[in-house]
This record gives sequence, structure tokens and C-alpha cells, in this order.
Amino acid sequence: MIVVVFLYAITYGKSDFKKLDYHIQIYVAKWKGEPAPAIAPPKKLVGKEHAKKERKHFYVHLAVYAAAHLVFFLLYGLSSRIYEMASMNQFFDEYFSSMEGTLPFANQTVNNLSRVWTLIFIIDSIIALSYTVFPKGGRNAS
Repeated sequence: MIVVVFLYAITYGKSDFKKLDYHIQIYVAKWKGEPAPAIAPPKKLVGKEHAKKERKHFYVHLAVYAAAHLVFFLLYGLSSRIYEMASMNQFFDEYFSSMEGTLPFANQTVNNLSRVWTLIFIIDSIIALSYTVFPKGGRNAS
């Protein structure tokens, strides 16, 4: 869990903390009856800038995903079941539909974690890369 929080903090967390800091400074100034501080709100990215940021986050997620799966492989090795697969279709069918996590590693808990993470990774990838094809519009869109 600590690793997840750390990874969040070094990726999306920076911009979220900047937004939070901005809103807290405004709120505290109003609460104390002081004038609002002369700080600019965080810049909202649109168009190519936003797509570039999303791709950067995708690359970080891909690197962490690949590194974690390499560690799983080194710690647990491959399941003996994987050598019985006749095709990639059979592998993916069993990987996603089997109630028991028997693929691809020799540890059921790690396999279940891998399946959930793979689904999240696929959804995140589609969303992140969609901004390249369909850039987020706005006033400053290019």
C-alpha cells in the first residue's frame, strides 16, 4: 500500500497537491477574513499538452507494471499450467475467466493481483492514449 501511495505522489499526486494547496490557501484566507493571496490557480492542460502529460503517465504505469511482473516472475516463477497452453487465446481465456488464479505465476494471490492490475492497466491505457487521438479541447486547445 505504501508503494501505491508513493507512486501516486510522484505521478498524479504533484498536480493534485498543487490544486489542493491553492484551494486551501483561498479557504484559509477567507476564513481569517484576509484578502485572497495573489497566487495563480494551477494551469489546466488541454490539447497536445494534456495528451503529452497523459502519455507520460502511461509510460510510468507501463514501466511499473512491467517491473512488478518481472519481480513476480523472479520470486515465484511461471506456473506449470502455462506450459500446457496450446495458444494465446487459450491463455487469455483462462487468465481472465478462471475462478482460480493459476496463470501465469506459481502463486494464486499474485495471479489474482496480476489479473486485477492488468484490467486496470488496460482501461488506463485506453483512456491515456485516447487523448493523443482525441485531444481534450478547451479555450487554449491547439
